[in-house]
This record gives sequence, C-alpha cells and structure tokens, in this order.
Amino acid sequence: MGINLSMQTSNATRFEIMVRSIRRLLGLKFPESEETPPDTETLTHLYASGMFETGNWLHKLFIRRTVNHVRIDENHLETIKAKADQGTIVYVSVNLGQLEYNVLNSICLEQKLPLARFNNALRMRRWLPLKQIRESYRQRIDYLVRHEELPHPLLSGYIEKLVQEGKSLLFSIDEADPTYLSSPVRDFFNTLLETQKSSDKPIYVVPEQLIWDKRPKREKASMFEALFGETPHPGFFRKFILFLRHYRKRAIVRFGEAIPLADFLRTEEGGDLPLSLYQKILGSLEIEKRTLTGPPIRPRGWFLERISEDENLEKTIYEVAKERNKPVASVRRLALRYAREISADVHYSHIEFASVLTRWIFGNLFDGVVIDTEGLKNLKQALHRGPTILVPNHRSHLDYLLMAHICYFNDIVIPYVAAGMNLAFFPLGPYFRRCGAFFLRRTFTGNALYKNVFQTYLKVLIQEGYLQEFFIEGGRSRSGKLRAPKLGMLSMYAQVFTEQAAKDIQFIPVSITYDRVVEQKSYIKEIEGKPKLKEKTRDLLKLTKFLKGRYGKIYVNFDEPISLAKVADGIEETDWKKKKPQVVEMLGQKICHAINRQVVVIPQALAASALLLLPNRGVVKEEAQKTFGELLHYLRWKNVKLSDTLAKDSDGVFAEAISQCESAGLIKKHEGLEQSFFEIPGDKRLELDFFKNVSIHYFVSLALWSNLLLTSKTDRFPVETLVESYTYFQQLFQYEFRFSTRRPIKDHLDKLCCYLQERKLIEYSGGEIEILREGRPLLKEFSLLIRNFVEAYLIAWQTFVLRPMYPNDAKALTKAMMTHGKHQLLLGKIEYPESLSQTIFENAIQSFKLLGLFSIDSDEAKKLEEALEKLLLK
Repeated sequence: MGINLSMQTSNATRFEIMVRSIRRLLGLKFPESEETPPDTETLTHLYASGMFETGNWLHKLFIRRTVNHVRIDENHLETIKAKADQGTIVYVSVNLGQLEYNVLNSICLEQKLPLARFNNALRMRRWLPLKQIRESYRQRIDYLVRHEELPHPLLSGYIEKLVQEGKSLLFSIDEADPTYLSSPVRDFFNTLLETQKSSDKPIYVVPEQLIWDKRPKREKASMFEALFGETPHPGFFRKFILFLRHYRKRAIVRFGEAIPLADFLRTEEGGDLPLSLYQKILGSLEIEKRTLTGPPIRPRGWFLERISEDENLEKTIYEVAKERNKPVASVRRLALRYAREISADVHYSHIEFASVLTRWIFGNLFDGVVIDTEGLKNLKQALHRGPTILVPNHRSHLDYLLMAHICYFNDIVIPYVAAGMNLAFFPLGPYFRRCGAFFLRRTFTGNALYKNVFQTYLKVLIQEGYLQEFFIEGGRSRSGKLRAPKLGMLSMYAQVFTEQAAKDIQFIPVSITYDRVVEQKSYIKEIEGKPKLKEKTRDLLKLTKFLKGRYGKIYVNFDEPISLAKVADGIEETDWKKKKPQVVEMLGQKICHAINRQVVVIPQALAASALLLLPNRGVVKEEAQKTFGELLHYLRWKNVKLSDTLAKDSDGVFAEAISQCESAGLIKKHEGLEQSFFEIPGDKRLELDFFKNVSIHYFVSLALWSNLLLTSKTDRFPVETLVESYTYFQQLFQYEFRFSTRRPIKDHLDKLCCYLQERKLIEYSGGEIEILREGRPLLKEFSLLIRNFVEAYLIAWQTFVLRPMYPNDAKALTKAMMTHGKHQLLLGKIEYPESLSQTIFENAIQSFKLLGLFSIDSDEAKKLEEALEKLLLK
C-alpha cells in the first residue's frame, strides 16, 4: 500500500524546528543510541492531539463557558455508547477546527463516550495546563533532536495498534466531491479496513458534525449571511462569528448511525471499498443535517414557477380552456391565482418568533407536553429514508402549533402544514403562511383545475423532500373520538406517487391527547345542533378568556411509519385506476388504526365512562369506583398507553380522577345519609361524554360483544352463532369507530372470550360459550358503554322512516333527528341525553347511505331496526 497521508499533528511546528536547530548549534544534540520503537502511549504523548479531561485557564475562560450551551442530538447516542462497550469507536468529522474539537471533547466527557487519543488535524497543547504544555514540548523536541521527525502515524503502525488496543481516534476529512477520494483519506480508510479484517474486535465508524445553525439555508442569502453565514468550508474568523451568534440556541452536535466495518466488508464485497465508506459517511452526515434543517428555504415565486412548469398541469389547463371555451392565457392566470392562494411563504424569522410564543403558550396553559421519545427517533429515522408526512388526529386549533413546537425544540425540520381556508383570515393567515402553512379549500369537487394545482404543489414538496403534515379527519373532532378519515389528501399523495415524484412516501400517524381541550365548550354547542361560527379577526380579542385557565397535560405519541409503496404492493390488482381507491382506503384505515393505538387514556376519560354508565343524574360512589376499576383492569390487560396517573398502581387513581372532574365543574359530590354519591348536572353530560369518547375506541369491541352475548336466548351456544351479528354491527358503525383489522374477526372474538373467562363472566372452551349467572351484571355494565350510540342510530333510523323525504338533504335530516330525539327523550323512549348528538347523526346518515338502507323496502332496512331494538332490550 503506497502511503500518501500527511497528518498535521505528526509534523514539527516552527517553534519546535527552531528550538531543535538552536540545540544543535549549541552542541546539545543527544548521543546516538539504539532505542526500541516507541509504544502507542509514548506516541500519543508525542503527537499531543488527543482529548483531555482538564483544560487550562484559557480553556475555562473561553471554551467551557460556551461549549456547555451547545446541544447534542441524542438520536444515536445510546446506540453509540453500547457499541463503545463492544468495540472500538472511530469518530469521523468534516473540516475539523479547534471549536469543533473542543465541543466534541466536552460532549465525550459529559456523555461518558470514549475520548479520542489521536486526531490527524489539530494539536491540542494550547488548552492544557502549563506544566503539561512544557512537558509535551520537551518530549517532542527531545525526540526531534534524536530522529529529525516524528513517526508517521500510519507508517509506524501507530493507528493500527491504537485501534487494536481499543483506543478511539478522531479523523477529519475534507468534504469535497463524493465521487472522488483523496489519497490521504483513502490510505486512512484502507488502514481501518485492513485492521478490521485481521481483528476479531469490531470497529465502528461514527460520523459526527457540529451544525452551526439549524436554520435551513435560503436560496438567496442576506448580506450578513453572505459575509458570516455557514459555508461548506468556513474559515476560522467565519466559524468564530457563527459560534458567537448561534452557540446558545441554534448550534447542535449530531452523530450519524455507527457503521460497523465488519458488516460493511460483508455487504460491500468487491469494488472500491474506501470510496464506498467515504460516500457512506458523507451521506450519513448530509442526512443528519437535512433532518435538522431540511431542504433550502425557497421563495414563494420559486414554487409558483415550478408549479407553472408542470406538464400535467399544462395539459389540464388546455383541457379546461377547451371545456369552458376560454383563452388558455386566462385559465393559466387562474391557475397561478390558485397557486398563490395555496402555497406557503416560509420566513424562518417568523418561525423563531412563533417558537417563543408557543413555548409561552404550552408552558402557561398546560402542565407539560409528554412526548414519546422513541416515536421521535422513528420520525428522524423516517426522514433519513425519504419524503415523510405527519398525520395527526385533530382535536384543537393548537394542534397546528403543537407539532411545529415539538419539531422545533427537538431539532427536527419544521413541517409544511395543510390548513383549511377558514384559517387564512388576517392577520393569522399571512403569519401562518410564513410559518409553513399552505391552505386548501374544504371542498373543490368539480374544479379539476384547482385540484391539479394543489396536487402539483404537493408533488413539488415531495420532490424537494420537505416534511409535511395534514390532519386525516379533515376538521377538528367535536365529539372527542377520531372521526372517519377524509381520503382526499391521501388520494392526491397516491397520485403524486404514481407520477414518480419519489420512490416511496412514508406516513407517520400521530396521536394527540389533551387532558382538556381549550375549545371544548364550543364543541358541545355544535354537537347540540348550533351552527359552527366562522373564524374572524375579532375572535382574536376573545382569546384572553382562554389564557386564564389551566388545561392539564398534552400527550403526543408517534406510531411506526406506514409506507405507501408497501401498501400498494400488498394489493394484487394491476390496473392502477382500480387499484388506487383500494390503496387509498387501506392507507386511511391503517393510519386511523395506528392513531387510535397511540391514544393515551387519561383519568377523566375513565371517570366519565364510569359516571355515564347509567342515565341517572346521581351515581353512587362505590358503584362508580367499581366500574372505574373494571375498565382500568381491561385497559391494562390490553396493554394500552396510560397517562402517568393511571399507570401508577395506586388506590388513589380513582380519587384523583374524580377530583379532576370536580375541579372542572363536571360533577358535584354529596354525602348522603346512607352513602356518598356524585351529581351530574344535566348540562354537563355532554362535556363528560367528550372525555368518555377520548378512549371509547378501546372498549367498543368489548361493549358490542357483551351486548350480543346478552341478546342470546340461551346461556350456552357456539361463538359462530354471533359472528355474523358482530360483523353486521361493525359495518353499521364503520363511520363511528375504527374496528381492529390486525387479526381475523374470529381470532379477535376468541381473545375477548378469553378475557371474559379470566374475569369469570363466562365459561369458554372448544368454541362454546356459557354465560355465568354471576357474570351477567358486569356484562351488562360493559354493554352500556355504547348504549348512547345504539340509541342515536335508532333515533336516526326512526326519523327517516317517519320523514322519508329528507335523505338527500343531510342538514335537514340531521335537524329532524335532533328534534325527534328530544321528543323521544322527554317521552322516556330513550334514556341517554348524550344520544342527541349531531355528530353521531351525521355518521349514521353516511352509514345508511353506504349500506343502501335508505331503500326502505329492502331486507337490510327491515333488519336494521330489529337489530338495534334487540341491543336496547333491558
């Protein structure tokens, strides 16, 4: 191997050369003597380039005060620590300077990572105590007097021995053309690879970099950025300015994923191995940086230009012009107007101001934001792989701020967010647009031009690799539970995928759970049938009333990424026109199931479920506590996510949950002569129902199955006799609940039966069920969890039967359902006030339409009322 590697730390300094020359002139040259080659410890001292544990006064004055403010991204940190216990760590950085080295030195000490014993670019004597500086110079000069020059780190075998002894080192490379590898870097990588081949101990290459500014680059830099902004090869003065500007807030150290050389050798057999390793390291560093900063910030005009150049859009423009008999130029201007209406106009100064505002909002209105750290790691890993879309549920307007807040303060690029046009009002609309919001109309059915413009904008975002976010429910959930998915956005992403804008698109489901939603009272009014008020500028003046309260905690959990390509591959249909609707439907269901899996159960949700079990205004404390305990037991059996309070195995959980409901004014506690009980004011049931709905999806299968068991005419029967009924109600309630599809229905019911047997409610063996007499009361309690939904669907159906002229006018039909429901409640035909929900009635209408039930003479229509009434039998 021809060594062509010049390492600065092995070269003599001018001062050392001068002192060596003076000693020779004075005749102070040491007598020649045979010496054994220096060992690695001696060479380490001679090179004086290793990390140190204690610095001098200069280091304490200038470095320690500043580097402690530089943050570290912990995405790969624990993995690297584990690898350090297994083998040898070799850090690789780009364009290493004194500041970068000192930051890494401090991080290694703080995080208990291996200290590098050697680096190829920098001498570190200046930061050592004076005594060590003098000793280092003495040793080097003595050696230079005897031998003219220091041993070459590679030729002497020093680096090879250092690695074999398990000592870490740091190597700096110049970031240049990834297709070309310089001879010095090639020789170093060759040495590492050859050392790994002859060693049983694994060697791990860890890419590392100090990113000075987490702001994305702008396509057109300001004058200050041009003078002092980050460049691929910043000099010392520029680095110093960057460090002073950003070390407190924007500078961050990021490690890439550790590269095991043994695995690398196995997977990269043949070819130019050093070049492949070099490219892998540069790729890792670039990915880590792009995860933080994202693609460059483009001016709005750049996006408009890209949209206008799209061939598919141009084709649509000609088709629309021909169809409407209008000039092409006129239609093109309309398309450009649509593009301006839609597109974001990001200015990072607005995002940074918003970060200050959101920190204040979430710090003062809430008791904390509990974030799933493993989920954040999954998000960062997904960003490494390609275009990524965040898909949260939608509970509050604060959701828009929350995801950006989480990304900003966890060193993830800020997402571009799809927002409704209702939020485009002045002054919030323009500000949101500059923070990354792009706006879409609620509906654009029949407007092919608008749809194509919007789809083209999504395609540009995908092609450029921007992180995006949209809410799959379309609007905010007024009921507390996840709404049925709106598939329009997914359909457009699927179309973008077929146009090969990217090899794959990943969707990350996100669950947001609030202890208390800020807009909850306005939701209750809408559920009762009052119209939704349009957002206006003057509404900003009303925000002060929300700033006086405290709203508990927010829980944010991320599920595993869902690959669009894999979903498409899993469907056998080859004709894309037929396949696309199936792909979109499957993707929507997968995302919704994933969001529901990640919902955190809060104490108020369980307390509300227990309190609303019966329609009574008063609930005995012991009965509510018993039901609360049963529901909590079931959740723990299902291993669902619980809030901090519920996760504690304590008798005080129920008391704390009730206390939260009392403090919110949802219930009143009374001490009766015989027993304690809780009063539920009539106007608070719907608010309690909102809390109940947060976790109702966890109980739907249990409640429905318990209900069906109780409808059986005999105490002993095969499971198969009720499978058809269970499937029927799954279809009926498909817009209401997301039923699990991870396993066949029979397997799902088998698991439920095992739980009921464990609770000694039934005997279950060989597919036969026997309902135990002592188990019927608890089965009845479980069944009541969804009774208000059953009552609501019965009211919805009865209304249509009585007023069959309404099905094509959903608003009028819903209003009639509300009126009929109120009458039935007054007459005692139904019992639960929360059955009168505009949201449930709207879902029922959609379900009836899909199942063809509005054809009143059909067999299915006759079957419906009988089935619902059967579930409501006492």
